[in-house]
Amino acid sequence: MITRAELLAVYPNASDDVLSMLQVPSDLKVPETPTASNIAQRKGHKKAHPHQDFIDQIVETAHLYHWKVAYSRPGRVKVKGKETYRTAWGADGVGFPDLVLVSELWQTGTGYLTYFWEVKIPPDKTTKAQREWLRLLGGRVVMPSDWDWIIEELALG
Repeated sequence: MITRAELLAVYPNASDDVLSMLQVPSDLKVPETPTASNIAQRKGHKKAHPHQDFIDQIVETAHLYHWKVAYSRPGRVKVKGKETYRTAWGADGVGFPDLVLVSELWQTGTGYLTYFWEVKIPPDKTTKAQREWLRLLGGRVVMPSDWDWIIEELALG
């Protein structure tokens, strides 16, 4: 369990009510570090869907720590006779980050603490449009190798 002292070190002005909401039960099972195979196995898939499964794992973990999460799901389309997935966007939405996470517990001077994360499973790379959105929003790329950092951000963010 995260101790009161650890929470106060990060959030010295937090009220007792907020501190009590942030306490993580000692029996809470934090998901294991995700890999394509263990995510697919956990989800009961015959075939790995590592990108979506990693998003699902982040969402599940975020909910444990009182975050609201939004993401758009791509639809299956045929391009040149081959099935693929594409996200339908309007206006300038191409490249918008995969996840928007909003803390239900922490307010900043202008609103609630909000993260914009683009999920990548190596060897995938960001596109120019994704990098531009991340720059404008102050977002970042997250990968399975960032799992410990993700847990820390969600638990104490």
